[in-house]
Amino acid sequence: ICSSYLPDSKDASFEIFRKSAEYYLDSIHQARELYYVDTLVMWSLVHGIALLISKKSIVYDGDYMELVDKMLNEKIV
Repeated sequence: ICSSYLPDSKDASFEIFRKSAEYYLDSIHQARELYYVDTLVMWSLVHGIALLISKKSIVYDGDYMELVDKMLNEKIV
């Protein structure tokens, strides 16, 4: 069991993301001990794709927001 937690942040954008992640994880009845890792995975994915897009490291002909939404909603096992 992970005893780590994500404290309240002074970074408003992360705080909004963290609360949204907790709301989502609650809605799917995720075990609380997995919130820390799941939130970090989602936050890392968002930052990673944002960096790739901003540096033009990837080319995608579709809507980037739809791509990110699909990435966040897909569960890779």
